[in-house]
Amino acid sequence: MKNIVKYVCIISFLLLSTAEIYANNKLPIKPINLKTEYLINPIGIDVITPRLSWEINDERMGALQNAYRILISKDSIALTRNRSLIWDSGKVLSSQTSNIQPDIKCEPMTRYYWKVIFWDKNKKKSANSEIAYWETGIGGKWQGKWISDGKGKEYFPAPLFRKEVTFHEKIARATAYICGLGYYELYINGDKIGNHILDPGFTRFDKKTLYVTYDLTQELKQGKNAFGVILGNGWYNIQSHATWNFHNAVWRNRPTFILNIRVEYESGKTDWIVSDESWKTSTGAIRFNNLYSGEYYDAGMEPDGWNRTGFDDKKWNQAKPVECPSENIIAQSIPPIRIKEEIKAVSYKRLGPNHYVYDLGRNIAGVCRFTAQGEKKTKIRIKHGEKLYPDGTVDISNIDYFFYPEHLSEDFQTDIYIMDGKGQETYIPKFTYHGFQYVEVIADKPITLDINSITGLLVHTDLTSVGTFNCSNELLNKIYEATRNAYISNIHSIPTDCPTREKNGWTADAHTAMEFALFNFDGYSFYEKWIRDFYDVQKKTGELPDIVPTADWGYPGGNPAWDAAFFIIPNEMYMYYGNPAMLKEPYEYYKKYLDFIGKKANNYLLDFRLWDWCTYKASTPVELTSSMFYYTMTKLMAKSAKLNGKISDIQKYEDLAKKIRKAINDKFYNSTTGIYANGTQTAQSYALYSGIVPEGQESKVARVLADSIQANGNFLDFGLFGSKSVLNILSEYGYHDIAYKMITQTECPSLGWWIKKGATTLWEAWDGNESASLNHVFLGEASAWMIKKLAGINYLPEYPGFTQFLIAPQPVKNLSFVRASYHSIHGEIISEWKKTDKGTIYYIIIPANTTAQIVLPKDKNDSLFINNKNKYDTQYFVSVPVKEKNKFLFTLSSGKYVIEIRHQ
Repeated sequence: MKNIVKYVCIISFLLLSTAEIYANNKLPIKPINLKTEYLINPIGIDVITPRLSWEINDERMGALQNAYRILISKDSIALTRNRSLIWDSGKVLSSQTSNIQPDIKCEPMTRYYWKVIFWDKNKKKSANSEIAYWETGIGGKWQGKWISDGKGKEYFPAPLFRKEVTFHEKIARATAYICGLGYYELYINGDKIGNHILDPGFTRFDKKTLYVTYDLTQELKQGKNAFGVILGNGWYNIQSHATWNFHNAVWRNRPTFILNIRVEYESGKTDWIVSDESWKTSTGAIRFNNLYSGEYYDAGMEPDGWNRTGFDDKKWNQAKPVECPSENIIAQSIPPIRIKEEIKAVSYKRLGPNHYVYDLGRNIAGVCRFTAQGEKKTKIRIKHGEKLYPDGTVDISNIDYFFYPEHLSEDFQTDIYIMDGKGQETYIPKFTYHGFQYVEVIADKPITLDINSITGLLVHTDLTSVGTFNCSNELLNKIYEATRNAYISNIHSIPTDCPTREKNGWTADAHTAMEFALFNFDGYSFYEKWIRDFYDVQKKTGELPDIVPTADWGYPGGNPAWDAAFFIIPNEMYMYYGNPAMLKEPYEYYKKYLDFIGKKANNYLLDFRLWDWCTYKASTPVELTSSMFYYTMTKLMAKSAKLNGKISDIQKYEDLAKKIRKAINDKFYNSTTGIYANGTQTAQSYALYSGIVPEGQESKVARVLADSIQANGNFLDFGLFGSKSVLNILSEYGYHDIAYKMITQTECPSLGWWIKKGATTLWEAWDGNESASLNHVFLGEASAWMIKKLAGINYLPEYPGFTQFLIAPQPVKNLSFVRASYHSIHGEIISEWKKTDKGTIYYIIIPANTTAQIVLPKDKNDSLFINNKNKYDTQYFVSVPVKEKNKFLFTLSSGKYVIEIRHQ
């Protein structure tokens, strides 16, 4: 009786909650979340015709957009009355809500306001959206000069620049456009402008540099104002030697900047403040800064008030004009890097006089805020690492071996602070970041610290979180969180491999983690920027490097499994956002690359470069893996040709793909046994994942995979490539229980073993070997598998952008509930299931203007109830339920559904 009551209560609660949501939905139905270029109210974009998008907050069942109208004006007040329009789309009969380009050509340095109205499926007009805006950038109309301090690129101290200006009229509006290489901070009247850090983003600086726009209207005042700029080295001037050769970059030079400030007065007049020789320059407290080692800051050398009015700069030097690093200066149209979280130490130990070690409790990318009081000239060394030696000191031996310091005082991931001795002091490094969990602090003079003396500051590109996952197995939750932590540790204007020893844009790491990335973070503009970085590093031959950007490191003659990122990532962007642009745009670059790699093929096979990185013991032939990626790239090239309307090329690349597929199967596939090459988990699964298995042989290949895993005690043995395919293929071909057993293992090798050993991020090596990083994301597909297979949220390739998508959860015996969400470009998708004594309850949300194919597992005599009804209201169905042997299949329109499968 108790179980029956409990079961009825669950159903009643879910239905009542849903009904209450509908009843309380008093908000007007209208477009929401208006975005321009995939950003909310961006300023400083260099796009003549921007892409607009919105969502619909219509929670009614079956809600659809029948038509829309976009109105654009330069006057926000007039726009509220539909006046002073520079463009009116009129009523456009379309369900499209994204990637819509108005028929206008934007002027530079202009703010445009826009709103949208839609008509629903009943042709009823919505309320107006809130007014959104975008503002164009400087558009190449730079004035003034690039300036520096005249020192050489080996000079250590960071340069300061200042200028005072008097405004004699009331200011109506002011905007700054600045590019400072490698990094900069801009100050007005002593205050730092913006909450960005580590600007601008990393590019190949001799080919492209990024500038940032700020609205200064609230910062400037009538009368005297002081402008200050401080420059750091960043990637522009790597002074320390490391394997990746950035210290020999062709662009390398002393930090420099260009600044244009446009001041509009209430009188209608306009003035410009620009960087030129009239600026004064000196050095200050930052005596050294480097992305590998850290920052050296002498607080006693900070010129007090240098960025405020009234400062005496008579002893400062005149700034020197320098050549422009690149003629291609474009807007930074990605979310900036910010300090996203403060992390208090969970413990600390005093190891000796003036010697402390702090534990943040989790591995992060960022810096520390150091707070203490001490004697003047006390030298504080703040060392960051991922693990400890047995004696409790910080161990960096797993992350410093690519670093070859030229200077004896330069330690890896170590910031140095020289105290000023003026009471309580706080120090946060400006121009570096580290990867770490542990912080070792050593002072050369007496100092007393407590647990609050060190605070971790999590730093990363500020991508909006769009995904969640939770379930009844805490191990899976911890794996998912570790993957998120690893991912955000590795987004710093480019996707990186690790935040410690390299900070490089390794291409294969990015493409294997791509689906987890897009399920969890809104990354369109971020990846669009990075894919365009490939254009700048591709050689005339078509060759691509292993890392992007690069200072000419990583061109050993092609690396297909890594280069595939150039093709795979744009395709995933297309699938998740519905915009084919990034698969179309690189077309000529693709052709050049495939021409290059094709010349290296032997009978359509490629036998070179890197392998299935970081496997446990298995070794899959490189000729097989490289050739499979060659096939994938060729198929995507044919897709790009189709999107571009290149009819002859479609057939050319489809034919090439067929030849590659045949060559792979002729050499590596045994049709009698179903084994590819030596039958590794990667070989079997990636053959299926890439689509090279001969038709009708798929089940045999999958059976071999499943049998080999079971024979191995349900343990994994794959690396970078297999991480993408093994779990997904097992679940797809009926071996979901094996996939679940594999992911919930807690002995080595497994993700669970990492968690048991205390991991809060993903590691580089399954066995946690001494030379491996403890913060890599490339093995993170397992957490995407949780969303795709356990919760069942998947895109459908024939419906890019989740206009129609798949909900196909696969419950397993040892889980009692799963919940996942993904905020798509149309709105939030939720898939949740919970087991009861009578069966399984599914709670599904399908956003307005979309539909979902639903596939739910069933036993022989199970019954299906939707919103507590066994008879279906067909107006909400695109296709009514169909029973197959072990599943229900149907397609639902938008809405909130409680679906129950009851056992008989």
